[in-house]
Amino acid sequence: MNLISEIISLLNKRQLKSLVSLQFLIIVMSFTELVGIASILPFMTIATDPSAIETNEYIKYFYEYFNFSSISIFLICLGLFVLVLLGISTTISIITIWKLSIFANQTGTELADTLYSYYLGKNWMYHSSSNSSYLTKQITQEVARITGGILQPFLTVNAKIVFVLVIVIGLLFFNPFISIIVSFKHYIKLFQINISIFLMWNQLNLSNSFNP
Repeated sequence: MNLISEIISLLNKRQLKSLVSLQFLIIVMSFTELVGIASILPFMTIATDPSAIETNEYIKYFYEYFNFSSISIFLICLGLFVLVLLGISTTISIITIWKLSIFANQTGTELADTLYSYYLGKNWMYHSSSNSSYLTKQITQEVARITGGILQPFLTVNAKIVFVLVIVIGLLFFNPFISIIVSFKHYIKLFQINISIFLMWNQLNLSNSFNP
């Protein structure tokens, strides 16, 4: 929690608003990915067992509602529908990842500008006793490491957590046991990513970077 609060404390009000709007986009991405994945199941069910149209009440409802003349035409239309859903899901995912990357890099640039302005505001005595190469390193290398090593992984973990929650909630309606397995599997992955971010955070010692 301290790591999250320190990351958020680096953001100004405009950046926090952008982060909140990105949260909404992440939620939309997660739901579209879930719908895209779930849409494959009925298609594969009919492709492997056409008699499922008669045994599955939901598939049978759509088959009769749209009055298909044959199972082959229904399967083709269902396949095209699945492709459209997957295309929409992929497009939204690409846009979301693109937005997250832009946000992380813009935030890193603004942090570098803030740090640069901080150094410029120092008096002559400070600069005469400070190593200029060290100050340059703080502005260029350290901020870049914060952006690529902490902020971007943090946003990625955030997106994965929302996605996992949506999947687990969806699976709970079908198979609680599978949802537990999926939750544990993704928890291990997210735990590993969190450990790497935490180690990077300690290595950077961000507080010293902004308060030399």
